[in-house]
Amino acid sequence: MDTQVEPGEKRSFLCQIETFFGTKEYAKHGRCVRLIGIESQKYGTLMNGQSEGVTTFILELDFWAFFMNEFEVSNWHEVANRIGRIEELETSLKGDRQWFRVDCEVVSQSAEYFYRTFSADEPVYVHVEHPFKVDIGDLDGSGPASTGRLAMLTQLSVQQNPGSHVERQPDFPPTGGEYAFHALHVGQGMSSLVHNESFGILLDAGAGKPVTRDRYLDKAKPFQNDLRTLIAPLSRLKMVASHTDYDHWKLLAWDPALLKKVETILVPDGTDHLLFKDQAVISKCIGIGSMTLSLNHNTSIALHRAKPSDMDSNGNCLVAVFDREGVQVLAPGDYVYSRFKSDGNPNIKSLLNNAYEAVIVPHHGDKESANDVVTPASESAKAFFSAGTHQGYKHPTVESLQAHTAAKFVRVSHCEKAFILKVHLL
Repeated sequence: MDTQVEPGEKRSFLCQIETFFGTKEYAKHGRCVRLIGIESQKYGTLMNGQSEGVTTFILELDFWAFFMNEFEVSNWHEVANRIGRIEELETSLKGDRQWFRVDCEVVSQSAEYFYRTFSADEPVYVHVEHPFKVDIGDLDGSGPASTGRLAMLTQLSVQQNPGSHVERQPDFPPTGGEYAFHALHVGQGMSSLVHNESFGILLDAGAGKPVTRDRYLDKAKPFQNDLRTLIAPLSRLKMVASHTDYDHWKLLAWDPALLKKVETILVPDGTDHLLFKDQAVISKCIGIGSMTLSLNHNTSIALHRAKPSDMDSNGNCLVAVFDREGVQVLAPGDYVYSRFKSDGNPNIKSLLNNAYEAVIVPHHGDKESANDVVTPASESAKAFFSAGTHQGYKHPTVESLQAHTAAKFVRVSHCEKAFILKVHLL
């Protein structure tokens, strides 16, 4: 659909900021402000709660132009002097994702563009008028119904499962094959796969620089993709989304074959995010609380629904623990260890008392992940750093690398690799 647009065509989107510190998938991969949105005229469909969902779009706007307008300054140097302020905005948007209206005109060349989220579409380059904040409740009947701010949006959450808080919930029938845990280097993103010869569960399906959308979709220059190799023989595949951040979802959006193979996506109950309302995934998504997936007689994945003391997107999450005959791998997504202590779920608090044969280091090895590092279960226990070449984040940090070494973990980090590489953790 969007590959057919012509220069001069006008488009309008209602969007939420996904991050102020994104890296462009196209246009020389510079800094961008990434938004996730829907076409303005489709908001009524969203508000009506139609089960088939809506089409979402990714918009990547030039970072420097966005903030020159936002701060009313004339050059990028003045924006650079306000990076601290932008970091504060990044933190605050996690708690209250303000809506913006973005009006644009299709052009042949630009540093800004959009594309359908769940698609292999080429980007549509646009000239963007300065985005402006909107109060959803103030829009007239031609767009969203004026029923009061964003609270209404939470009513179109993913499917709820009121009885999902259980001690043990069988998911796959017992099988003879032993389950393995593979972490995947996907750049500035996160993804792991638990699998045997027949069944698999993805723990996130994200990616990031240097694994970019244009490279991933370039059929003329294929690169090593160990995730595709691992899932090829599987007859069934499910997914657990630790939380809503797009760097934990991108591969599902970019890869139609992967999306088709995933039967079900388990997401934190009560989650409210446009991604989960896309028509490509809404029927697959099931909101869950804490539960345990039994894989066979000696193997399980415990999913602990976080109850953070301070809610943000990283804390609105599921923390996963893979257990095979009492040997465990911890996969906390972006929920750093230090937050376990104040979490309202006692099972998450107790995770600090366990020892692990491997851990997916939370939040890509940021500075906070250097605090309260968990205990290795053996001399060969591994700390896997899922990070890439994003120059803004600069993950993994020296602090986190040193802290995991001090805790006696074997560090595993290949951030510079521009392909998807599997690492056997258990």
